[in-house]
Amino acid sequence: STTDPASTGEARGLALTEAEFLLLKGHEAMQQIPSIDPKYRRDSLVRLVRLYEVWDQPEKAVPWQGKLDSFEQSNPERSKEDLKGK
Repeated sequence: STTDPASTGEARGLALTEAEFLLLKGHEAMQQIPSIDPKYRRDSLVRLVRLYEVWDQPEKAVPWQGKLDSFEQSNPERSKEDLKGK
């Protein structure tokens, strides 16, 4: 686990790299399907921001945070509704 204190830096890095690949691939796939519920689009953005924050790569988090902010401005009612479930 990436949060396990016994995890080596290398193992953590590999896990985070794999998570990045999967999250980016999933996000890209969702962009191809217009009918996907916006809550899943928002969740994808949140997960990417969190990944880069945990990975201590704020420069990679910035563009995703910008996309999340834009999404939330475009969908204020959806964002509030999604937050209630978390």
